[in-house]
Amino acid sequence: MNLNAMSVDTLVELRGQIASVLSEKVSEERQRLQAKLNALPAIGGKTVVFTPSRHILAGQKVAPKFQHPKTGETWAGRGLKPRWLTAELDKGKSLESFRIAS
Repeated sequence: MNLNAMSVDTLVELRGQIASVLSEKVSEERQRLQAKLNALPAIGGKTVVFTPSRHILAGQKVAPKFQHPKTGETWAGRGLKPRWLTAELDKGKSLESFRIAS
C-alpha cells in the first residue's frame, strides 16, 4: 500500500476506517481485561473494577523552582512559562538566574 500515491480524500477515509477499527478493538480488549478482573477472587469483600483514570501525579502540587526576585511570583517549572518569566528571558536574562536555591 503506497500512502504517498493516495489522494487526500482516500487517506482521510482510510484514517476514519482505522479509527473505527481501533476503537472497536480497544473496547473488546477492555471487556476482555474486565472479565479477567472479575474472575479474580474478591479482595477484602470488594470486587475489582477497571476504571481508566488520570496519571498518578496529575493534580498534585509541586514546590516552586523559579521566583521573580522583585515581585516574588513563582513558577514550578510545569506547563507554559508564565508571562513574567517570558518577558525577563526576552530581556536576555537566563532561566537559572530565577532558580530558587534548595
